[in-house]
Amino acid sequence: GRASSAGADDPVLRAVGRVVDALQEKRSHVPYRDSKLTRLIAPGLGGGAALIAALHVRDDRYEEAEAALTIGGKLAELRWPVRPSEFWFAEREAADVEARICASCSALGLDRRRVSSSTVELDETASDAMVQLKEDLLRSERIDARIVQKAFLSLTVGDTASAPNTHAASVMDDSAAKGAMSAVPVFGRRGSRESVGSFGRSKKSLLEAQPKA
Repeated sequence: GRASSAGADDPVLRAVGRVVDALQEKRSHVPYRDSKLTRLIAPGLGGGAALIAALHVRDDRYEEAEAALTIGGKLAELRWPVRPSEFWFAEREAADVEARICASCSALGLDRRRVSSSTVELDETASDAMVQLKEDLLRSERIDARIVQKAFLSLTVGDTASAPNTHAASVMDDSAAKGAMSAVPVFGRRGSRESVGSFGRSKKSLLEAQPKA
C-alpha cells in the first residue's frame, strides 16, 4: 500500500515502473526516454550493466525505499539471452564519443577541460542537451576504464611463458598499476578532476609499457 502510493505520487517511479512492466511483458518498445532517470540507467534496466539500488534508512524515506526494493525485485526476476561477443574498436568509439562531448560543451558554453560526469548535475529542469552530455561523459569514462583494464590484463595475465610480457609487467611503474586497478571507482568521486587527470596519465603509461609486436 505505502509503496504503491509512493509510486503513484512520484512521476520518476511511475516511469521506472512502466519500463519494468514493458521488460517483463517483453514488449517491442521499452519507454526508457519517459524520464531522465530511466534514460540514464537504461543499460542497468535492460540487462547491459549491473544496477544497484541505493536505499535510505530514514523513516521519511520508507515509501521510496520500499518502492525501489519492489522494482529491484521485479528486475531480478528478468532473464536476458546470452549475446555473442562482438569486435570492439575502442579508439574509434572513444573518438566518436569525444567529438560529441566537445560539440555539446561548445553548444552549452562549457569548457571541455573542466567537465566530467561528476561535475554535471541533473535535475528535473535539465535540458535534453545536458542529459545527452552526461550520457556521453559516462560512456567516455567507461571506455577509458575498459582500455586501461584491457592493457593491464594483457600485461599481468597474458602468456606467462612470454618473456617480453613478463618483463613489461615488471617494469611497469606502480602509479600505472594503481591507476589501472582504480580505473572504475575513480569516476565515482565527486569533483575529482585531478583523479581523472592522473587516470589519463596512468592509461598512457600502461599503453606505452605494452611490448611491441
